[in-house]
Amino acid sequence: MAPHGRSLDRILTPDQCPIGDEVGSSLGPCPAVVKIENAPYTITRQEVKQLFGRSTGLADNWPIHILMERSTGKTMDFCYVEFKTQKSAEEAVQRILGMCEGNQSPRIGNRPVEVTMSSAGELMAAIFPLAKSIKWEGGRPVQAPKRQDEQWSTGFNGFLTDEELFCTGRHAREPSRSIFSSKVPQRTYESIISTIWKFPWYESGLYTVHVRNKLFVTLKGMIVSLITQMQRKRVVGLDEVLLAELLRAGMQCPAFTPRMKYILAEVSENQEAVRRMHSQAAAYFPFDTLGWLHDINFETLSWYISLIALGRPLVLPRGLQTYDVSYGKSELFGGWWFGWDDESAKQITWAAAVNAEMAVLRQMVLSGYQVQTGQLMAQSPITQAASPSVTVAGTSTSTSYALTAPRSLHTRFWSEPSAQRPQAWSSMNRWTSGSSPSGE
Repeated sequence: MAPHGRSLDRILTPDQCPIGDEVGSSLGPCPAVVKIENAPYTITRQEVKQLFGRSTGLADNWPIHILMERSTGKTMDFCYVEFKTQKSAEEAVQRILGMCEGNQSPRIGNRPVEVTMSSAGELMAAIFPLAKSIKWEGGRPVQAPKRQDEQWSTGFNGFLTDEELFCTGRHAREPSRSIFSSKVPQRTYESIISTIWKFPWYESGLYTVHVRNKLFVTLKGMIVSLITQMQRKRVVGLDEVLLAELLRAGMQCPAFTPRMKYILAEVSENQEAVRRMHSQAAAYFPFDTLGWLHDINFETLSWYISLIALGRPLVLPRGLQTYDVSYGKSELFGGWWFGWDDESAKQITWAAAVNAEMAVLRQMVLSGYQVQTGQLMAQSPITQAASPSVTVAGTSTSTSYALTAPRSLHTRFWSEPSAQRPQAWSSMNRWTSGSSPSGE
């Protein structure tokens, strides 16, 4: 019997191990969507909420999606609103139409708008317009086979492009470069929030680790840009509520690791969020696609941390690098820090990366248990897998690739926890539960 009353054959079962694949429990599409057409480009979320009223059953989290063209920052002339149920959505539409006299249309500001029922599929297609060869069935992505006249098409190549994310971040860093961003500066921030909330994380075979990395880097940079803008001068729409929503989107993202979430809390200068984490356990979390599961307590997590610190992976899959992050400052996880090198991250699907890291986790926990119980004294050296292959997102083929030179530190994701900050523990899910900062 293992310490804490856990038997060896149970310490890696999902109901026992607090570390695993968090995207598997992520939510699917919302069932009820309403569309507002002919919306003014200056439309605000508050105006949309006023149109529907406060007790209309809006969906949780981030239900109002005011979209923009990512390349230019131009607000689209339509937006979407998610509801908890189909009935509440239909009642909201009928109530708005019934309030209008004669042939008059409902208005936002001085502009008449059209309010109609829509669908989750239409919403997802609008948020991810460059996702080629994808059908959104009930809001879920399904790859469409190539037609005969599309034999030269590359087919599905991801939900987002690097260029889209670069432009989204640039509108935040340099709003004056776009006439649209300068007039409605909050729109690019609302766009990245909608993107993260609605990204189909649950379809883990259709995106790569690289996409997650780019979304994280973009969000982190935009948080910094927003804080800079707020400190420089007061701008309508750029406020603490928007900053809190940016952070909440990142903290609730199932593909961001505890390490990433700690960094977002730190760069956002949100002392409450940092205080509610165990900074050492979050900032030095060693895996690249795994996370903390359930509403765990620190006693359970700390025991698994001790096993990881004592353990050692015997074989690492090609492309999964170990980085030196201890520098004499933290040995909480035994100095382990894993990350997919850049080339591998662009090729391997999230599902394949999770499976590979789960195999590493099993090796470390089991060997750590054997060391802890005196069954194992010496550790074998780490070796790289001899014949690695990765699954390319959106394809059924496997391909081999060369191992790139490891970097000494994943600087994009690094953040040293401050010694002055309290170490009190609370799960990350707990601080973000309840209503959103904007009161939705």
